[in-house]
Amino acid sequence: MGRTIPSFRIAEAQEAAEWKSFRKVLPSQDRAAFDETLSSTRLYTSASSAAVRASKFEGMAMAMIFHHYRLLMQTVGIVEESNTGGRNGNQTETESRALSKNPTNLTGGNATLSDGEIIEELNSWQRFADVLRAEDRALFKEMLRLCYEYFPAIQARDSPFLTEALFMSLLLVQHKTIVWLASEVERLKGENDARLDT
Repeated sequence: MGRTIPSFRIAEAQEAAEWKSFRKVLPSQDRAAFDETLSSTRLYTSASSAAVRASKFEGMAMAMIFHHYRLLMQTVGIVEESNTGGRNGNQTETESRALSKNPTNLTGGNATLSDGEIIEELNSWQRFADVLRAEDRALFKEMLRLCYEYFPAIQARDSPFLTEALFMSLLLVQHKTIVWLASEVERLKGENDARLDT
């Protein structure tokens, strides 16, 4: 009899088990965060499975990136609400800059990839999005649109693995959001301290 292919849930558990040695050498205070990050992929197992990627880790990595983006956007909403009494549908500076970009004709110098190849990579994640709930699907598509700003950088990346450049772009968007959040928290803290001093 032929050997059956394990379900993605089993394959995902096997992939997680392969990270045990990594986890083991982490500082003890980081292990819980690592476990939480890795277990967040289970929230999107169906989407990762539907994405049908070359490596099971690609689906898991996108699940982690999306989960973090989702948490960041919830936090951004809370911070903006405390600033203005509500977001009122306004976009952050990063969102508005990226969403105004047209995904064509963004080619910078030294491009090794065409716009079409990058758009094809973005579209290859459609199956991941299709399995998500409607609100998460919209958020996922918004997250991918934020990569338009980085088309020239993605094109300049000299690697046959386009997914790596996509992940780096998504991580850069998240890093910029974290930096913005940190500055907003400091500003709010300063305002609160000033109020207490008066």
